Amino acid sequence: MVWDQALLAHLLGPYPLLAAALTYGLHDASWQPRVLRSALIVLTAAGSTDLAAHADPAAMARPPRQRLPSRPPVVPTILCAVGPPPPRWSTLRAAGYRRVAVAEYLLTPGFFACRAAKAASCLTSAPPAAHDALAGLVALHSREAAASASL
Repeated sequence: MVWDQALLAHLLGPYPLLAAALTYGLHDASWQPRVLRSALIVLTAAGSTDLAAHADPAAMARPPRQRLPSRPPVVPTILCAVGPPPPRWSTLRAAGYRRVAVAEYLLTPGFFACRAAKAASCLTSAPPAAHDALAGLVALHSREAAASASL
């Protein structure tokens, strides 16, 4: 392996193309704002021991809300490998949100995606791995990394 030829690109998120992929994922999962007026969206992310990584879901919670016609509240939450799902979801339901939709801020299906899907009360978007917007974001970051390496 030749490590000195590797390029390091920017993080994938938060970024507008990723917000687009998350929003399209909710639409693909049958998000209907007229039907789900009292719904809340929980943006789920995998936990990390790096506390700085917890800022990404908070930053990503704003753009999807702005892209959806009904402007539903979007609450970020972190999923951990052990323990129950965050108790916040039941608290949010008790606060009057009849439905809790889950937007997965996870790249691919797997352990955390399954945990997120089990906690939703009405719908769960698929992870955005296969969405064109995510592919575009990866390509963009790759081109930027290559351009900065050639300077």
